[in-house]
This record gives sequence, C-alpha cells and structure tokens, in this order.
Amino acid sequence: RLELLHLVPRDFLRDQPRVAVQRVLQTDQTRVVQRDLLVHDHSVFLERLADVTEQLVRRPSVYGNESALADALHAWARPIFGSDIFRIGNSLVLGDLKSTRRLPTLVFAGHLDTVSPSEPVGENGIPLVRRAGEKIFGLGASDMKGALAVMMVLAHDLDRSTLPVNPVFVFYDKEEGPIAESG
Repeated sequence: RLELLHLVPRDFLRDQPRVAVQRVLQTDQTRVVQRDLLVHDHSVFLERLADVTEQLVRRPSVYGNESALADALHAWARPIFGSDIFRIGNSLVLGDLKSTRRLPTLVFAGHLDTVSPSEPVGENGIPLVRRAGEKIFGLGASDMKGALAVMMVLAHDLDRSTLPVNPVFVFYDKEEGPIAESG
C-alpha cells in the first residue's frame, strides 16, 4: 500500500546535511539580490526526489481515473497547508489565496493524469516501475509525475512566510484529454 503522506517527512531538513551556496539573481546584467541559500546535499536531494517520483508513478492515474491520487495528495497536503486547501473534483489548489501580504503570486501547476499504458501493468493494476539509481522509468515519470514530485518537495520545504512571493500549488486532473474537460 502506498502512503504519500509519509513520502516527505516533516523533519527531513533538520536531519540532512546542508551546504551553503551563494546565489546571485540578475536582471539585465544588474545585480538585484544576493543571498546565501542553504541547500541539501545534492545526492540526498536527488534520492529524495526519486523516491517521491517512484511512489507517484506506482499510483495509477490514467486520464479520468485520478481520484485515488487526488485523495492521497489531499491527505499529504493537510499537515502542510491546513485550511489553505481547495479541492474541486480531482483538482487541488494549495496555498494562501487570500494573502494580506500583498506579494505577487507564483503558481506551480501540474497535472495528475497519465495517458493509457502501452505496456502491461503489474499486479493489481499498479504500473510497472523501473529504477536505475536516481532515474525512474514508468508511466507518467516524465509527464508529469517527476515534476509533481518537485512541486511536493518545494511545497513541503519552503517556508512560505519568508518568501518574496506567495506560492500556490495546483494539481489538476484530465490534462491528457480534451481541453474542455481539463481541471
């Protein structure tokens, strides 16, 4: 049984090695912001993304059948977003939509569904997944469950109260079909 709720432990950041890196953000070759960012050890971070991606790929979500994945994401999001969860059918919007901080909103959006499998699925309808180190191969791994894993890790790790933007995460259904039905 897959449990997305346990994919990203809340105490992950406290337990992982970090390295300081300096990042310079530039606009038209003019220095705008310079700050030190703390980043996870690269290999640990990639392993974590691979783990989350693998769990997402193992959960079937073929177009029109995204409810189990949407339910799991909803349960995963509760301790992170509290009351800032909005569900419409099998689509989720996570974040502060009524922010009083007057910040620009940055939306991270990705679809939950996959195309129908062209290869046989595994036991109990769970898609076949192959892992080679940090690389995941399986239905939806690159379109778009790998990106959903990045969104989940960001949603979990970012301290939204300290950001210069208001991040909102949108996980929507039915992208792989007619646009009129897309969440």
